[in-house]
Amino acid sequence: MSTTIEERSPATHTSALPPPPNAAARAELAIGGMTCASCVARIERKLGKLDGVEQANVNLATEHASVDYDPAQVGLPDLVRTIESAGYTARPLTDSAASPAQPGTGEEELSITGMTCASCVARIERKLRKLEGVRSASVNLATERASVTFDPARVKVAQLIGAIESAGYGAAPVVEGAAPGEDEEAIWRRDLRGKQRMLGIGVGLSVLVLLLAMVPGLMSFPTGPSHNYLLALLALPVWAYVGRGFHRGALINLRHGTANMDTLISLGSSVAYLYSLGVTIGAPGQDVYFDTAALIVTLIYLGKYLEAAAKGRTGEAIRQCNPVRRGSSATLSSVTCQSSRWSAAIPC
Repeated sequence: MSTTIEERSPATHTSALPPPPNAAARAELAIGGMTCASCVARIERKLGKLDGVEQANVNLATEHASVDYDPAQVGLPDLVRTIESAGYTARPLTDSAASPAQPGTGEEELSITGMTCASCVARIERKLRKLEGVRSASVNLATERASVTFDPARVKVAQLIGAIESAGYGAAPVVEGAAPGEDEEAIWRRDLRGKQRMLGIGVGLSVLVLLLAMVPGLMSFPTGPSHNYLLALLALPVWAYVGRGFHRGALINLRHGTANMDTLISLGSSVAYLYSLGVTIGAPGQDVYFDTAALIVTLIYLGKYLEAAAKGRTGEAIRQCNPVRRGSSATLSSVTCQSSRWSAAIPC
């Protein structure tokens, strides 16, 4: 059975709907520091207490807040201060009550790859804002997008992309009206297949190294120094090829005088591999740690693969919900819960 369900402006969808008639403006804000649904409720409650705020909806997944308000009673700085007083960070993204865009202002949305945490967001925003002609830059970790407002006479899109790439991330313009959901899904699937191949190499070689290093019957095969040389040969592709993304990220962070998880992973695996290689060449008979180097890279890469798979599935689910967001009502018959006793259509 399917039913026609009128949308009631849920928190995750309201940014696509027009402001209510009593509200003269709508502000979109990026929120930092949220961890759970209670954070969402706390921010919405704080904003709802302000005079002039008609409606406040916070989305935990995208870390955005959509606020409908009367500019005659409350201003955008008041909204930001209220959120910050609750213990979170807030940054305006758009405000329909703001003055029209300055002449010669361009806006560009870029798709970003390679971000892993809030420090990545801060680094990209800092890089973009340093460019002459960039008026504002906002990066969203959840959606992997950057929105940049700039003066086209002073800075070009290619320079924006170059600045992001110089920070160690990938960037490309988002093409409007060209089925972006399908493009993003194709890119995600291609990237996931590449990660699967890399993970297969890492797991296969790491298992061989672990068996040769730990199983009693194989710990002396082949005999003599050749055993350690075989371990070094098997661990080399894992450390250098599978782990190249970690090493590249560590070098980029080193160039900028910072450190992150890539630095830790690269340092740990490199010390284990290079020390063992030195011992193998210069001091045969000493303990080596080729298995440690291979396992560090492989296990962390497994986590990266699972993260990429989960993020892609989440993005696909959000894109499937998009048709529901565009209308004020929708007939929902494709999302169905069924059992032996009942069936019903439920909203996405």
